[in-house]
Amino acid sequence: MELDLHQKAFIRSHDTLIALHGSGGTGKTECIIQLALCRLKLHSNITLIAYTNSAADEIRDRLLTCDTATGHTASVSVSTFHSLAFRTIKQYKQNVGYSNGIYLRPGVTSVVVRHLFKKYGHSRKKLNSVFTLYREHLLQSKSLTRLAQNRFKKAEDARVAIDIINKCKRVKKRQGVVDFDDIPYLFFRLVSKPDMANIMVKRYPLIICDEFQDVTDTQWKIFEVLIRTGLHFVGAGDPYQTIFAWSGASIRRFRQLEALPACKAYHLPINHRLPEPILNISHNIRTQIDNDAIRPIAKIGGDQLPKVVIHQYPDLIIKFLLQEVGRLHGVKGINLNDICVLYRFNQDANGLVRELVKRKIPYQIAGVDQIKSHLSEFVTALNYICYGTARKNQWKLVLSPLYGIGKQKTARILGDLGKGKYQYKVLKNHPQKSIRSLTSKLIALIERLKKADIKPPSMLTEIVTFYCEQPKTKRVQPNDPNFLILQDISRRSNGFEDFVARLNDPSYISQVRFDIDFPKDQFLNLMTIHRAKGREFKVVFILGSPNDLFRKYGRLASPKNMVEEAMILNTAVTRCCHRLYLLFQITEEAWMSNTVEKNAAQFIAQCDRNLYRFGEIA
Repeated sequence: MELDLHQKAFIRSHDTLIALHGSGGTGKTECIIQLALCRLKLHSNITLIAYTNSAADEIRDRLLTCDTATGHTASVSVSTFHSLAFRTIKQYKQNVGYSNGIYLRPGVTSVVVRHLFKKYGHSRKKLNSVFTLYREHLLQSKSLTRLAQNRFKKAEDARVAIDIINKCKRVKKRQGVVDFDDIPYLFFRLVSKPDMANIMVKRYPLIICDEFQDVTDTQWKIFEVLIRTGLHFVGAGDPYQTIFAWSGASIRRFRQLEALPACKAYHLPINHRLPEPILNISHNIRTQIDNDAIRPIAKIGGDQLPKVVIHQYPDLIIKFLLQEVGRLHGVKGINLNDICVLYRFNQDANGLVRELVKRKIPYQIAGVDQIKSHLSEFVTALNYICYGTARKNQWKLVLSPLYGIGKQKTARILGDLGKGKYQYKVLKNHPQKSIRSLTSKLIALIERLKKADIKPPSMLTEIVTFYCEQPKTKRVQPNDPNFLILQDISRRSNGFEDFVARLNDPSYISQVRFDIDFPKDQFLNLMTIHRAKGREFKVVFILGSPNDLFRKYGRLASPKNMVEEAMILNTAVTRCCHRLYLLFQITEEAWMSNTVEKNAAQFIAQCDRNLYRFGEIA
C-alpha cells in the first residue's frame, strides 16, 4: 500500500505519547507496524498489543512479510494484553501474593464461588449478582466495598458478596491458580508498586496498542501508571467502533489518553479500502453518535449504493438473501468465501442456518457463543478436566463416547465425580474395578496431557487419536476443516497454557459445515458483528434483528445503549469493501414512522435517502 501524507506524518513522528485514530480502512495496522520498525533506532525492544490472539497472529504475519522488516522483527514482539501480563505475573508472582506456582485455570472462579456458596449455605439466587460484582471489581479495579454497596440494596447481601469474593481470592492464591479476568487486575496491582513500574518500563520501553478503544478500565489504569513512569505509548483505534462495552471498553478511552500531558493526536482521514457509497452510510451513522465526527475521504469511488431491504416476514428476507448469494457467486471476482452474513444476536442466524443445511450450501459460522464442532468441544472439555475446573456437562461430553459406558453408567460416574468436586482422580481411585478399567485409557491420556513437556501439536495428535478410537465418534479426516483450525491453533501456540488460551478465544473457534462435495476453500461466512471486527469482505449482508430481541436484551433502553448499537452497526457496515446489503425485519409503516420502535433499522432510516436504494423481494 502506498502511504499517504497523513500516514507518513504519523510514521515519521518522534512523539513519545500518541493517539492515532481513523475509521476502518484507513491503514491503522500498517501504520503502527511501520512506526514500530522506524522506532527500532530508538528502542531495542518494541511491543505491539492486539485485542485477540487471531489479531496478534495477523499482525505478526504482516510484520514478517513487510519489506522493511528484514532482520529487525526479532526486536518487535506481538502479543495480546493477557499473554504479556500473565508472563510478567508468573515471573513476579510473590509481588501479587502467590508464594508458589501460578497457573491459568479457565473457569476456576466459577467453580470456587459455587463451592463457597454451597459450603456456607448461601441462597443461590444471589449467585449471578456476586459473579457480576466480582467481574466489575476485576475489570475496573475499583473498591469492592463501594461496588457492592452500589449493587446491593441490603447491607447484609453486600457483606455476604464481599466475604465470598475475598474467600475466593484466598482459595485461588492457596491453589496457585488464576482465571482470565484475574490477570489484568493482578498486573495492575504489580505495576502500582513504583519499583515494579520502573522495571516494566525498562522491559517494555515502547508499547503500541491496537484497538485501543477496547481496553478495560483496569488496563487503562496500567498504561496510565506506566506512562507516568516513562513509558512511550501509542494507542491506535477507532473510537466509533467501541463495541465491547460489556467487557469494559469505553468511548471515553481516547479522551483519557489525549488528556495526558504531551500526548499528540493523529487522525487518518483518507480511507484506502471502502468505496465512497459505503463511507457515506458509515459517516451518517457516526454523526448520530457525534455531531462533530470528521467526514472520511474516500480514495475509491464506486456507483454501487448500499441496498436496503425491509419486510415483516423473516423467511422472505432469507429467501432474498440466498437468491442474491446465488447471483453474486457467479459474478466475476466474487467467490462464496468473499461473502459474509453479519448479525447482532446468535438467534438471528437460526433461520438462515436451517435453510443452508436444507439447500446443502457450505458455510462457516462463528459468534459470541460460537457453535463449535464436537471435536473442538471435546478438546476444550479435556483441557478443563486437566485443570481440575471441569463441570458436569464437560465430563459428560468426554464420557459419552467411551466404549461400555451407557446412559446409566454415565449418570452413576457423574454422581461419583460430583462428590469428588469433578476431579479425575475420582476415576483413577474408583472402588469399582469395572469403572477403573473402562476409564483407564482416558485417565492415562489426562495424565499425559498434564505433563509440562508436551507440545501443543503433539497434544492435539494424542487427543484426536484417542477420540477416533472411540466407537461412538466419527473418524476425523485429515482435511476436516474443524481439525485444520485446531491444528493451526496448536502450531501457533507457544506452550500448553497458550494453546488453552487460544482454544478459549472466540476469535478462533468456528464450525465449518460441508454437506456436499464442494471446494474446501469455498463457504459462506456467518458471524456476529463482534466477531467480524478487523476483517473485511467483498460482499456483506447485515441481517437485522427483530424488535423483540432488542427489547429482551434492553439494547435500546437508554441513550448509552443507543450509542453502542449505532457503533455496532457502523462496525458492520465498514466490514464491506464492495457491495453492502442491509436487511431489516420491519414493516414499511414502521420504517416511515418516527414513533414506532425500529430496532437497529432506525439508524439507517435516519440517513439521507440518497445514500442507499431499496431492494424488492420477488
